[in-house]
Amino acid sequence: LGGCKNVPVRSDEVNLLVWLSGEHSNGKNVYDISNKNVSFTLSDKNISHILGYQGHAYRFDGAADYLNLGSPNSYNLANGAIELWINPEKIETDTVILSKSNKSGSNGDGYLAFNASDCLAQGTDKISFVLEGGGTNYCVTSLSPILKNKWTHIAVSFGSNGVKLFINGNLAGTHSFIGGLTRDNPDMVIGRQTATSGKFYQGKLDELKMWNVQRTQKEICISAGGNHHGAGSCIVPTPA
Repeated sequence: LGGCKNVPVRSDEVNLLVWLSGEHSNGKNVYDISNKNVSFTLSDKNISHILGYQGHAYRFDGAADYLNLGSPNSYNLANGAIELWINPEKIETDTVILSKSNKSGSNGDGYLAFNASDCLAQGTDKISFVLEGGGTNYCVTSLSPILKNKWTHIAVSFGSNGVKLFINGNLAGTHSFIGGLTRDNPDMVIGRQTATSGKFYQGKLDELKMWNVQRTQKEICISAGGNHHGAGSCIVPTPA
């Protein structure tokens, strides 16, 4: 798997900031295939590329693998959405999948994690999206645990319409808090709490997308490759 393969961005993806597909890496860098066309340096050159949900995926070893996207102004999101496929091999307390936070409780920080202690979700194997605002953690936690060694599509939408968490294209939790990932300093990190601290994620990750607008349940369902039904339900093919 070598080099960067540009993929045309469809007209409905003009608000797409980042699209990381497991197909696009040269062993030193991960390439973004949105219309922004940037690359990110791997923290550990041993991040492997294996069969994923769609084509190939990145596998994080749980020991030293993470991806730092930096902190450009475009990632300061008052309104936004993030989606990805995950296949965890190991789930521990406060295992962070994605973070723009230094865990200081600062307004405008946030992260996506398993067994989030800030949400009193330890030991449940549930996933939480946490927004930090003025010393308060605003949590949206899945109703059911996320299964190990199985692919699950996770998505969050946040901003002026509140916070929503989606599992396999279906609404799994909401919060009325109006906020986003708006603070300048923390880098956007995949697979670890911050670039210098926190547990490492162990498992596979595929098709990570980040948008600068909130996304509807129908849009998330379709983006996940699912069939959307009028009553708001989504059927997403989920291979083992």
